[in-house]
Amino acid sequence: MEFVNFWRPAGSNTVVFMEDTKTGLGLSMLRWGNEIYLPVEEGLNFGIGIHNGHSNFTAYPIFIEAKNLWDGGQNEPEACDTDHMWEFRAGQTQIVDKLMDPHSPTGRPLQIVPKGQGYGVGESTFGTTAFDGQIRVYERLALFGGGYQAPRHTNEGYSSPTLESFGGQVKGLGGTRGASSTRSAGATRGAAIGAGAEVRQDHHDTGVRYQVQSEPVIFLRMEYRDALHPFLQSVMGPWQWTFRIPSNSYWWNEMVSTPVSPQVPLAPGPHLPRR
Repeated sequence: MEFVNFWRPAGSNTVVFMEDTKTGLGLSMLRWGNEIYLPVEEGLNFGIGIHNGHSNFTAYPIFIEAKNLWDGGQNEPEACDTDHMWEFRAGQTQIVDKLMDPHSPTGRPLQIVPKGQGYGVGESTFGTTAFDGQIRVYERLALFGGGYQAPRHTNEGYSSPTLESFGGQVKGLGGTRGASSTRSAGATRGAAIGAGAEVRQDHHDTGVRYQVQSEPVIFLRMEYRDALHPFLQSVMGPWQWTFRIPSNSYWWNEMVSTPVSPQVPLAPGPHLPRR
């Protein structure tokens, strides 16, 4: 179990982080086995930070509570056309924070709302709370010059912990593979994702074509902070729900390269096997 500042899916050069769009602060994600949670508060406006580290355009089908982020968009990532996916050029970083209208330069900001009161995207679209608080992001590489991505499981990837480590509660940072045990965060009430009033959001078509193959980037669930707090307090040391996003463009690379346990002296080597 760990708090992480960003997520990089296995075999991909995409990086994902979360941002409070009112304050510009990063939102720490709670990684728990194969599950990734976003601790939230009611009324929070948030965005999904996506960095395309590939050498060509990449398209990102995004589903908010099982609804395509783009109005009228297809429900399967492989079926999405370019009018219903965000397209990022090589090296581009952008905050995706609105339900989008593909026919006009407008969108509706994403906001945390109470579950079961009809405000959630999934509930108002499908008439069920089954999808409340869920975000799914996929990626599709450019058809020409986009390369190849091997199939991967949902939430298979790598992350960087926040500054604090939590003793024996922290698991390794290697890839998560297969279906590990799924745990409930134990929230007594659910957080849903709603949408605010329409605001301006420019967008344009790139003319790029994309491979049909879609691979998962992240599956994220919302949980209220005050519901998580008693549990986390019993198993963890101090932590913060937010962090200040560094000003440098590729801050996640610097965090990955931070030495592990630098206070431990370098062991002489190489070690020989026992005989």
